[in-house]
Amino acid sequence: YISVKNVSITKSGNKVIATFNLEAGQSTVKVEEITMYAFTDIHVGKYISFNLDEGDGEPSISFSPSAEINTATQYTLSIDVSADSDFDVSRNYYFRVGAMADQHGVGTIRTNYAPYVKIAI
Repeated sequence: YISVKNVSITKSGNKVIATFNLEAGQSTVKVEEITMYAFTDIHVGKYISFNLDEGDGEPSISFSPSAEINTATQYTLSIDVSADSDFDVSRNYYFRVGAMADQHGVGTIRTNYAPYVKIAI
């Protein structure tokens, strides 16, 4: 598993920016993908989120091949809310960061999440 640590999700201008670190549960765990999810519901995550793409900022980073995890590395993801029509209504939106692990020889691997953050847009 991967823990998402030291998470900060803030809005600056038209961008929502997430900064965070990762921590592996074991030395053999690598990171396959990190994503910032956004939706109108507190259950935001991989299966309940807006379909964001590169034109909306950098909401996701995929590592191919999967990357070693260094706890000192700070990652940054961003969503440009002005570039996506999903954010066209003034209301509260929920954002959270998720990390997908990669570990050889392990069955089911799920996305691990940081707590959500509510931001009014």
